[in-house]
Amino acid sequence: MAAELGLARYRTGRPCLRGHYAERFSASRRCVECSRQACSNAYRKDLETNREKAKVKQERYRAADPKKYQDETTQRVREWRLKNPKLYAEHARKWRAENPEVKAAQCAARRAGKAKRTPAWLSEKQRTDIACAYKTARRITDETMVEHQVDHIVPLNGVKVCGLHVPWNLQVITARNNRRKQNVMTEV
Repeated sequence: MAAELGLARYRTGRPCLRGHYAERFSASRRCVECSRQACSNAYRKDLETNREKAKVKQERYRAADPKKYQDETTQRVREWRLKNPKLYAEHARKWRAENPEVKAAQCAARRAGKAKRTPAWLSEKQRTDIACAYKTARRITDETMVEHQVDHIVPLNGVKVCGLHVPWNLQVITARNNRRKQNVMTEV
C-alpha cells in the first residue's frame, strides 16, 4: 500500500522481530532501526580491518626512513599550531592540567639549565639588566595586551651551539614569535 502511494517508509504500529517500534522500508518491509544497526556493525568491522591495515602500512613507512617521518610529522605539527593558535593553546592548557608533574619537571630543568648558563663573572649591573629585560617584557605585555617574552638570541640548549644567560643574548619579542623560533638561532 505504501509503495503504491510512493512512500519510501511506513509505520505498522507493531514491533519488528527484534522489538523495534520503528518505521519500515516500503520496498523490503525491513525495520529501519534493524537496517541501521546492521550497517553500523558492518562499518565497525570494516573500520577495524582498515585501521589494522593502515597501522601496518604506517609502521612500514616509519621503519623505511624514520628521520624523514619524524621531520614530516614535526613540520605538520608546526604548521597546524600556526594555523590553529587558539585550539593549540586549549590543548596545551588541558595537557598541563592533566600532567602537572611533567610540566613541573620541564620547568625545573629549564631553570637549572638557565642557572648553569649564567656565568659567575656577571657584574651586578649586568644582572640588573637581565631583570630589566623581564620587566620590560611584562610592561609591554600589559600595555599592548599581546604577550611578550624574553628570548635568548643564541638558545640555551641549541643543537649546534649553546648560548649564555647574559644581557647581550636577550631580546624581547612576542610570545608567538618566541614559540615559532623554538631552539633555533635566528632573529625574529
